[in-house]
Amino acid sequence: MSRKHSRRAILAGGASAVLGGLAGCLGQGDDSGEGDRQNNTVDTGPGDTGSGSSDPASAQVSFRDWLVAPELTPGVTGNEDRVYRFEYIPGGFLQQAEQDRVQGRASVLDIDPAVIEGRLLQLPAVVYFGEFDQPALETAIESADGYTVTGEYESYRTAENTETGTQFALDEQAVLIGRALEQWIDTQTGTADRLEGTTPVFTQLFDRVPTNLSVTGQLGPPVTFEADLDSLTAWVSATPRLTAGEAVTQRWVYVFDGQPPEDATQAIRQELSDSPLLNSITNTTTDGRFLTVTGELLLPESNSADAAD
Repeated sequence: MSRKHSRRAILAGGASAVLGGLAGCLGQGDDSGEGDRQNNTVDTGPGDTGSGSSDPASAQVSFRDWLVAPELTPGVTGNEDRVYRFEYIPGGFLQQAEQDRVQGRASVLDIDPAVIEGRLLQLPAVVYFGEFDQPALETAIESADGYTVTGEYESYRTAENTETGTQFALDEQAVLIGRALEQWIDTQTGTADRLEGTTPVFTQLFDRVPTNLSVTGQLGPPVTFEADLDSLTAWVSATPRLTAGEAVTQRWVYVFDGQPPEDATQAIRQELSDSPLLNSITNTTTDGRFLTVTGELLLPESNSADAAD
């Protein structure tokens, strides 16, 4: 999201469209896959290929077990134009769209958002967590033009869009879409190294934020920051569910290769303050290498759009 975006533009996207939005403003501007990045809207379709859990909106997903190590993430190693980044959004946040079916590349699967317990985006893959009817998902693939079931991997049925090459891995508890999906499956099962195994500073970062919220993380400084933050090693942010007219508290935690420099601290405060959603920065603390910034976010009421530009 650019700083040029006004409050009216944010309102046009609705609350669900900005769940990861502020963190996204502070992240990378790389490719978005095929309609999945920061896209929480859904479209209508017949049928129902998911069987819901008792309360998926409040389910706790162990998304950290799925985070592929940086050196194993496709497209990141040896590519200076890509940064290591991930975003997790709880299912209850995604359901704010109040429509009937998940869209983007997942639309072919005809999934009811009510069964989704969370979504992890780590390019080039997106993982939907929940309780799914695996045979129904497979039937949806077989019935769609341009898609084919290709086999299986571990407990997953695999499929592919024959025109784009987009891959699918379908299980009763997770649906993966993108490419190189075996890497995420191997990471979750422990066959491959996880993020926290190879980059343990992320464990310390996660310990400093509530991970049952919308969580975004990245190696290195946010690419949209204009300030020179070469000493910034990694960061995470945690955002509560946004509701129009209600203020919520967001937390950002940055880790440096030494004590956070004062000029870097001030630069980060200024960059965050430029967001149209941030009402105020309420607290800034340092703890060794770690800088924690807390701010109050407010999604404007829809009827205030004309006055908010």
